[in-house]
Amino acid sequence: MKLNASFLRRTRLYALLFSLVLCLTACSAPSDPSGTLSEFSRDGNAFCYPDAQWGMTPSELQKETGGLATQPDGSGDPDDSLDSYTGALFSKDTVSLSGLTARASFQFEDGALWAAGLTASGGGSTLETFDALVQEARNAFGDAAQTQENETRELEVNGTPITVTVSSYQWEREDGDGARTRLMISAVQQSESSVAVSLDVSLLPNA
Repeated sequence: MKLNASFLRRTRLYALLFSLVLCLTACSAPSDPSGTLSEFSRDGNAFCYPDAQWGMTPSELQKETGGLATQPDGSGDPDDSLDSYTGALFSKDTVSLSGLTARASFQFEDGALWAAGLTASGGGSTLETFDALVQEARNAFGDAAQTQENETRELEVNGTPITVTVSSYQWEREDGDGARTRLMISAVQQSESSVAVSLDVSLLPNA
């Protein structure tokens, strides 16, 4: 069975989300405390990572982010041949979004940016900050197109099974050219004191 591009992209995005959520430790203090959700909106009809454009190459994005890394903690330098890179790269520095300190991740397919996001864990990452971020999105973008609340999922990390509770909200927009984009805010809770909050934006393939 041949899987379509939409399914493959969705699978890779969820895989990236869970690997970041379970691997990242507490982040250091943000360098810019003023980041807001409004920076992820373009002209009222599209979502994109701030100061980025869909289809950017890793080398183009490096100039906007201050450096990319191969590891979720911001370590490891990518090699020089990234023109056809497929996979995830990460920001070297932490960034701030509505009071959360996070690290950015960027997904490329054949050297073109199609998804990006922020994941925060530890420190101020709590269900309360997640709820506040969701409310901020509702105020900015209206009701979510899709909602999943308090779903229990079984994951395996380094051979150890764990149970997490996942909640997510998705908003979708389509520009005048028919390009569809999505913004998703998620919380993954492993215990009362272990919560990771993420925001992801992605360019959706045309049906």
